[in-house]
Amino acid sequence: MEFNRKLTKLALKQFRRQAELTQMQLSERLSYSLKTIEDWESLKTDKIPDEETLGKMMALYNTTIDKILIYDYEGEG
Repeated sequence: MEFNRKLTKLALKQFRRQAELTQMQLSERLSYSLKTIEDWESLKTDKIPDEETLGKMMALYNTTIDKILIYDYEGEG
């Protein structure tokens, strides 16, 4: 399976919303700037979290990395 950056970004946004966290709350929990969180979720940049940070996010979202990487986008916008 090929890594799809766009779907990964959409998944990060969707999982954050399902966890009922704002971008600001996530930035505070992970000790990153709001701009960084916005960039990770934005389709306008190529930035994504590093492996360690993804692990922390997965723990917050109570999910696994494979769920993010195989995320099936269903029109959430």
